[in-house]
Amino acid sequence: MNVGKIESQFMKKKRAKIYIALEEIDFIWDTREIREFIQMWRKGFSVKYIADYFERPEIDCVLLVMDLSIKGRIKPRLNGLF
Repeated sequence: MNVGKIESQFMKKKRAKIYIALEEIDFIWDTREIREFIQMWRKGFSVKYIADYFERPEIDCVLLVMDLSIKGRIKPRLNGLF
């Protein structure tokens, strides 16, 4: 299969220069990490503390908070993220 055929099959829009949003974010979490994260969240640990614990940037944790909240796995806290 040639490159042109592959491009036409999978690349739906032509783009001169691309920008990938959130490219540097690590969206992958182990299920054990998720359980630990939820426990820490429920105990009131700050996002900064949790990020340091998992050795990840705070933004990774903030996005996980959003995901878990949308899915109903965690609830908002009185002090929010901090």
